[in-house]
Amino acid sequence: MGLEDMAYEHRFDFKVGNEAGLSGVVQLEDVERSALAFRTGALKLADGKELPLCLTHSEATERFMYLGEADGRSGLNGILDTLGCSNSFARNGLIPGQFILGAARTRLVMAGVRDCMRSPSFGAVFSDYGDGEIVALPILREGMKYGLGEAVLEVGGRLCDEIVVDAHHVSDALVPGLGRRMELTVFKDRDLSEAERDAVKVAVLGDSVASGTVIVGLVEELARRFPNLERIELVAPLAAVYGLARIAAFSRSGAMVRIHCFETLINALPPDYYYSPHFNEAEMHICPDAQRAYREWWGQDRSGDWIADTACSGYGWSEAFFNPGKQLRMIEEELLRRHGLTLKAFLDR
Repeated sequence: MGLEDMAYEHRFDFKVGNEAGLSGVVQLEDVERSALAFRTGALKLADGKELPLCLTHSEATERFMYLGEADGRSGLNGILDTLGCSNSFARNGLIPGQFILGAARTRLVMAGVRDCMRSPSFGAVFSDYGDGEIVALPILREGMKYGLGEAVLEVGGRLCDEIVVDAHHVSDALVPGLGRRMELTVFKDRDLSEAERDAVKVAVLGDSVASGTVIVGLVEELARRFPNLERIELVAPLAAVYGLARIAAFSRSGAMVRIHCFETLINALPPDYYYSPHFNEAEMHICPDAQRAYREWWGQDRSGDWIADTACSGYGWSEAFFNPGKQLRMIEEELLRRHGLTLKAFLDR
């Protein structure tokens, strides 16, 4: 599918409780035509804060975000059997990334993460920083499936320490607007000496972004643990504009934070900012043709509403990796609630 050469600006204005200042613009640069392509840009808040971006297009990232051939070896039909619709995918031929589950999803995302690290942005990191200066931090749960350390070695030639982090959000009424904060339960860096901590200048994180709560808290924690940290490179296959705006607004660190994601940024539907479909604007996509085909695959419901306007890009987020059955049940529940369609009825159309 052809890539479009176009710069684009997407304006946003998020009002969440008493939270202010979450208005601004996403600026995306031109795209060069290639089988492996990168689109740089920045999310800029009205108060002047910025968050640099790098979007990656490859065979793997397109397959994850849009459509691809159904694979009979993926085990998907066995799970679909429990919902009475195992043969539907064989008839359809193409399926969207939401239905790539479990180990098959892990393999695909690992390929996409490696492609992200082939960007000029990451190339500069690998050329400017040496052994012992880069650490990889997969964030539990789904970040453990990205193969960060393997990608840093394969693409950048750097054998780095890997620190497992269990960071998640918990309710906290003292946090304005969102009412949640990051809670850190595991940070497996006890093997590092003080000298090794001091040597770290780049942290490569792996986690998708919905509200941004975890990353906001983790950025501050990294600055505390690594006093000479200069850069935080977050690989987020799925990244919602709302969550990125919160990271730009509330992250507290002297280190530069940059986001690397697959293909396109995603929307966030109020009041639940974890419910995140694609933006329909063609200019938000490196491959507008892929977005059009994806949109047509989901189609319209009986009322004429486009299902892709509400089809969550992540659905269960981590569950898609760890609990495929729950992921499919969640998709069915949302199709029924929003469009009056069971998964079987939808696929049998």
